[in-house]
Amino acid sequence: MENTSLKTQATKEVDEIIQHGYETDSAGYITEAFEIFKSNALNYILYTLLYLVVSSLMSKNQSLQFVVSVLLVPLGFGAFIVANKILKNQTYTFKNFFDGYDRFLDIIIYYIVQLLVVLFLVIPIVAIPFAIYWLIFGISSIQNPIGSGLIFLVLFMVFVFFIAIAIGVLLIFAPNLLWFKNMRAIDALMNSAKIIKIKLPNWIGFFFMIFGINILGALALGVGLLVSMPVSMIAVYIAYERVVGTETMIED
Repeated sequence: MENTSLKTQATKEVDEIIQHGYETDSAGYITEAFEIFKSNALNYILYTLLYLVVSSLMSKNQSLQFVVSVLLVPLGFGAFIVANKILKNQTYTFKNFFDGYDRFLDIIIYYIVQLLVVLFLVIPIVAIPFAIYWLIFGISSIQNPIGSGLIFLVLFMVFVFFIAIAIGVLLIFAPNLLWFKNMRAIDALMNSAKIIKIKLPNWIGFFFMIFGINILGALALGVGLLVSMPVSMIAVYIAYERVVGTETMIED
């Protein structure tokens, strides 16, 4: 009963944010994230290196790729769990990067529900334009599109690209809502979308800033990813902290 009331309170807090609105500061989130990273660089680099190495080694077996991706999801929570402790001036150890595994089942359920939600949204978005293309130009023209068919196909791909980005951005706060507000997977996803859609263009801009940072990290012989990846993950947490906040810490 107590846990249910706490979840209800968390939902009320989100409703208040949606009602009153908020401001965003993409550059500020990234700057603050970089400061947190700098003061804890070694731990974050080791964490990111571990994540990349384990992911690379285990994904070489294609039959296990999905299983590997599932098993690594809780580890991905470590970046913002530790960032929260740092921002709140709480002590932490490297072990805290693995705290996500303490709620393994919750996180895996969230991951699967997220996949299903994304598929549910993306499939009709892709299917309808594809069906229109098929009716107008024929299925065989996809292999060698020319003229208006090529233009339609390019516009279609651009459309799907931006829709995919918009869906991903709408769900960007879901992991933090799941962890800090102890929401169920579907509630975390829905409330993230409700919050983000208020300032969707701003958050898309934030996404492209993060995307650009990681492109630069990849161009730096890939080594730069050891900086850009954790900074990006911390920046998302900082954004969540500034918009939603983690004052209400809800335990299982």
